[in-house]
Amino acid sequence: STKIKTWDNDIIIIPNGIMANSKIQNYVQPSIKSRGVIEFCVAYGSDVDKVKKVIIEAIKKVENVLDEPAPSVYFSKMNDFSLDFNAKFWVDDIAKRYETQENVTIIIYKTLNKEGINIPFPTRTVYLKK
Repeated sequence: STKIKTWDNDIIIIPNGIMANSKIQNYVQPSIKSRGVIEFCVAYGSDVDKVKKVIIEAIKKVENVLDEPAPSVYFSKMNDFSLDFNAKFWVDDIAKRYETQENVTIIIYKTLNKEGINIPFPTRTVYLKK
């Protein structure tokens, strides 16, 4: 059997038959560099180019975010209530990824508010017949 130690220091025992037939991803070999992805959305009518520009610039200022590969923002989908984006960034050590991901999420939220870019939420109109 194969023993794997998790980030929480738990030991997982996996039978070799399962290991042989499974795809295994090692997050620290050959590099401990790691990519973070934050999904966020803005209201319809927002300037897509402005959203991408201000968010990329904000992410670049977050501690532990690498200059190369450079942070990026992609317009991913026109949803029912929102325009959806993915912000991607890299850190040099996977151990820093979750803290950095939280900081990037906070800076995205603050930047959207500062720039007057609305963050939508689903609404429903209910009609009552009398």
